[in-house]
Amino acid sequence: LFARGAMNNANVFKFGIIGGGCIGQEHIRNISVLENATVAAVCDPHPKSREQCQALVEKFRMGNVAMVTHHKELLAMSELDGIIIATPNHTHFQVIQDAFAAKVKSMLVEKPLCITVEECKDVLELVDAHPETMFWVGMEYRYIPSVDRLILEVHRGSIGAVKMLSIREHRFPFLRKVGNWNRFKENTGDTLVEKCCHFFDLMLYMLESKPVRVFGSGGQDVNHLDESYDGQKSNILDNAFVIVDFEGGQRACLDICMFAEASKNQEEICVVGDAGKVEACAPAHGAKAIDVEIPNFVIGRVDPNSRRRRAESDDQPPAPVVPEASHIEIDERLMEVGAHCGATYYELEAFVYAARNGEPAQVDALDGALAVALGVAAHRSIDEKRIVEMAELEVDKYWERRHRKQTKPLRQQGAMSGANSYSESLQNLANLATALPTDGVKHLQQDGWDVAL
Repeated sequence: LFARGAMNNANVFKFGIIGGGCIGQEHIRNISVLENATVAAVCDPHPKSREQCQALVEKFRMGNVAMVTHHKELLAMSELDGIIIATPNHTHFQVIQDAFAAKVKSMLVEKPLCITVEECKDVLELVDAHPETMFWVGMEYRYIPSVDRLILEVHRGSIGAVKMLSIREHRFPFLRKVGNWNRFKENTGDTLVEKCCHFFDLMLYMLESKPVRVFGSGGQDVNHLDESYDGQKSNILDNAFVIVDFEGGQRACLDICMFAEASKNQEEICVVGDAGKVEACAPAHGAKAIDVEIPNFVIGRVDPNSRRRRAESDDQPPAPVVPEASHIEIDERLMEVGAHCGATYYELEAFVYAARNGEPAQVDALDGALAVALGVAAHRSIDEKRIVEMAELEVDKYWERRHRKQTKPLRQQGAMSGANSYSESLQNLANLATALPTDGVKHLQQDGWDVAL
């Protein structure tokens, strides 16, 4: 990993991390490989979490990092360039309010933005009232290299007009968190908000159309059934199907299972247009290296005109269309420092670039709020056994605002414009190809952005 002594101290981006649990620690590991960035302060009320964070900052030679117990202590540190809020879901709203009151320069709030639509609407008002603060919501699944390539092809029109989108996540059960807060939907917003806001965000981002109705079927059938805390039984959903209809005629389906750890891939995404189909996958959790012989990105193209001609004249099946399959590599060290196939690194890289250059957030409060709204609608559909119209949640005006901004990630903008750099961290990626004292020679990552160039 990169020696901290190589940083340009006059231009170091100083992070403060509020919440030192699993996700906060993942951010520390990924910040350790960012160019000219470091962790300057960590806040967590739990001694064990602070000890774990201290061990990490010492491992990565980040210097004298302040360890505090209350988030207001960290927010009072004027030297911080940006903060990351990685606290339990139900605490986000209060910490966000306090961060705005402290006039922080930039903040990244881990998903979900909040656990209710009402809290999300209040955050949107705060964001509008504080344009001086760059506000970002952590939806790192956009930045998984194979998914990033899929999004790029969809936005390019490589498969024509999109008609169907399906997302499957089959994975292990939720981990145990401090105080078991994540065993109760009152704290998490429940699974389709806590976990699946990622996937609803991808639906909204790729389809670029307003969701109009949601139907869900799901329940708690396997996980945590025998768990009880202070007399309360765990009540979080562990599997569901969710169908979303969109105003433009598109439809999307989510398949989530939290007791399917015996899977080759954790995430599989498929998008079908009138001129082709594109697929991407990410490996099962815990993979430290990926078999480069196994494709994680597939695209097939067809000519809609030839399809129409066949329909008029042919009575036999057409010749098979052979899709193009490829493997988009993920640098091994990015796999080692994070659990999201390098996505957290790319997200943080883009966050730092935006904060330093006065750019808007790639994933903003509108994106975060609408993803939560879809999760809330899906749970309402399951609980009430009916189709839920999105108009019931009174978020149409927010969708219209989001739809107008239509920003593409900088990685995609760079690919489309032919630019060969957009942040200092690209040099950091070049450094990943150099020899390490213990691991030998590593290969430069080739992701969807590089392929597009």
